Amino acid sequence: MSDDVRSLDDPVSPQLTQSERLLAVRVVEEAVTNALRHGGAHSLRVAIDLDVDCLAVAVVDDGSGFDAPTVGPRSGTKRLQERLVLIGGRLNVSSVPGEGTRVEARVPISTMYDA
Repeated sequence: MSDDVRSLDDPVSPQLTQSERLLAVRVVEEAVTNALRHGGAHSLRVAIDLDVDCLAVAVVDDGSGFDAPTVGPRSGTKRLQERLVLIGGRLNVSSVPGEGTRVEARVPISTMYDA
């Protein structure tokens, strides 16, 4: 987690809403769960940074990967993508069988719009 994000989520004066925080956590949770449960990953890298008016969340794993376009419409990742789109965010999953997976999300931050 970058220092910019730590400043936004300072317990003394938090600037992230509970919804923003929980959505970022949910992205990480879904990506890590899928990497371990379905991909057999041995290592994961999680990064959360601030990018203009969004939290930029990235989870990269070294698992078995998969054919991303074949994921069903009711998967956890697809449902998460729908949630993010509703608030102006996005979720991108890129994976190649045998080469791991990269999950990237942009979670809009409401306090940035008010500044």
